[in-house]
Amino acid sequence: MRQAQMKHRLFLTTGLSLVSTSIFPIFLYGCKPSMNDENEARKFYSLDSQKVMLKHMASKLSDQELRELWARAEAERSAEIENYEKERNQYYDKREKTLADCEDMAFKTKNPEKCSNAAVVPIGWLLGPTVNSQQDIFNGYVLGGCNWVGVKKAQEIGCFPKGYIPTFVTLEELEASKLTQ
Repeated sequence: MRQAQMKHRLFLTTGLSLVSTSIFPIFLYGCKPSMNDENEARKFYSLDSQKVMLKHMASKLSDQELRELWARAEAERSAEIENYEKERNQYYDKREKTLADCEDMAFKTKNPEKCSNAAVVPIGWLLGPTVNSQQDIFNGYVLGGCNWVGVKKAQEIGCFPKGYIPTFVTLEELEASKLTQ
């Protein structure tokens, strides 16, 4: 399998940040075709163009490679959920210990900020894991670098079939088209 297709996921080291829910802009918000022109930067590939790109990139891979990428996506998702659970448990264990310490008036008097901070649970822990679906992770693997390049570069590196001209929409149109599908 091409190394470039596997390297595009290096940015996933951020773990549980809420930003990680938008890791694959091609399927969440569409790929930005250009960053040079302010008006162009507000346009995104339409859902149809995104589907053409995914189908085209998948056609370059063997059935076995696609199966391996699917299994890899499942393993990655499971690992991310496991990591979330581990971090959450560590947080709550530490919080529980701090709250227990704060029941002692001497500790509470000397550490008022620590005790008040322990009483608050960050919203990220309340919302649960912010992990991409297996399908989104898989799509990212299949698309490789096509997720992050502009139109000219996408055409140069073969993200679209030869001669295909992608269509673009605004973010609002893209979101509306996702609701109707």
